[in-house]
This record gives sequence, structure tokens and C-alpha cells, in this order.
Amino acid sequence: MRLRAFLLLAALGVSVAPADADAPDPRTVREVLLPEIRTRFHQAVEGPEATEALIAFIRRHFSDDPSRYPPTVVGYYASLEGLRGKHETNLFRKFHLVTDAIATMDPLVAAHPQLLEVRFLRFSFYEQIPAVFGVHHHVPEDLARLVEMLGPERLAEVPVPVQLDMIDHILATDEPTAEQRLRLEETRRQLWLAGPTAEDTWEGARRRQPGRGGERGSARGGGVPVSAPGGWRPATTGCPAGPSGRAWRARIALDKSSA
Repeated sequence: MRLRAFLLLAALGVSVAPADADAPDPRTVREVLLPEIRTRFHQAVEGPEATEALIAFIRRHFSDDPSRYPPTVVGYYASLEGLRGKHETNLFRKFHLVTDAIATMDPLVAAHPQLLEVRFLRFSFYEQIPAVFGVHHHVPEDLARLVEMLGPERLAEVPVPVQLDMIDHILATDEPTAEQRLRLEETRRQLWLAGPTAEDTWEGARRRQPGRGGERGSARGGGVPVSAPGGWRPATTGCPAGPSGRAWRARIALDKSSA
């Protein structure tokens, strides 16, 4: 019966392949694509060419339909749409680009409130967005959740260097209360003890090369690039720690050369 149904669908020209048959597997996303997206996001903050290049990279490796992306990638895609608004010179189009980014980001957080990186992306987007967009009420909510979520318990989801960058970014804002700052400082100490810092990542090694020292800020990779929509300052580090991080970077380089 199942074979008969399959043949009938095929005869009618109905696709029987899974909708995401060509989507990258979760391990590739976690170990290769997401670290590259994090690294390129730094560059996208600085100019429209890098923004468009990262959008093209995401579409090439996933699809043209953001609804098919993994949730964290959707968060970066929404942030990139906001960056398009930042780089846009036409005020009408700027407003609509950022509004469209918000329309993607809010349902994403509502659907995945437990995802640390998604929460951080919305916090870093909305924290300095102009009041006209009416989203600043989400900032204290996201901050409270981030203070609770950050820490060694989340290392399977977000590696140490990325979490350290998140904490550095949050502490660079005026949003945390005195109590929240103390908790974040303690979380940062725990993360330092839990695993390698950004100096042990591919990104840290790159910064130690002659002529490149300190271009991303602190020894922990906590530099805060400025700025995205409304002046917000995302701060996430790219590759995972150790030799495997360098191997993944090499795989991405091969991918880009063959694209």
C-alpha cells in the first residue's frame, strides 16, 4: 500500500522528497557554518558589501527561504536584514528594512525563548535601536533571561569565546543593574575556568599574527564592533577552540574557493 501511494504521487508529479533534503546536517551547521556566520557577522557590521556577502553565503548553504533555516541562523539572518537598514541611505527603505527584521526576530524569540544566542541577538539589536521602532521594552526581558542563561551549563550550545563576547557586550551597555553586573562578572569568571578563551581559538591566533594584534579588542576576543541598526553593537567570536577550529576554518576556505 505504501509503495502504491508512492508510485501514485510520482505519477502525478508530486514531490516525495523531504522538504529539507538538501539542507546541511546539524553537525555541519554547528561545527562549520555557524562559526563562519559568527565570524563574518563582525565584518557585516562594518559595511554593506560584507552584509550582502554573508546573506548570499547563508542562502547558498541553506536556501532562499529563511523559514527553512535553523533558529539561530534565522536570528543572524534577521540581524543582517537590520544591518541592511543601517547601511541603507534612503530613510524610507531604512525604516522598512529594520521593521522587517523586527517582524522576523520577535516571533523567533517567542518560538525559541530558550535559545541563548537568539536571545542575545535580539538584545544586541534592540538595545540601541531608535525609540521609533517601539521595541525597547524587550531589552530588560532579554537581559534578565541572558543573565540566567549564560554560563558553563550552556557550553554544548554556545562555546566559551562566544559567551565571553556576549558578556563583554552586555557589560559595555547601560542596561544591567548593579546586581546583574555582579552576576555577569561571576559568570565570566566561571567561563574562564571552564574552557579555552578566544586566544586559544583560530581567531585569537589570527590576532597574534604580525600587524594584526588587537584589532578585535581584548585578549578574550571581546572587541565590540560598532555599529548595527541604531548603533547596536553585536560581539560574537567565530571559530570554536583548539585545532579542530582551525580544521573547520580550512574546510570553509575550501568551500569558498569552489563556490
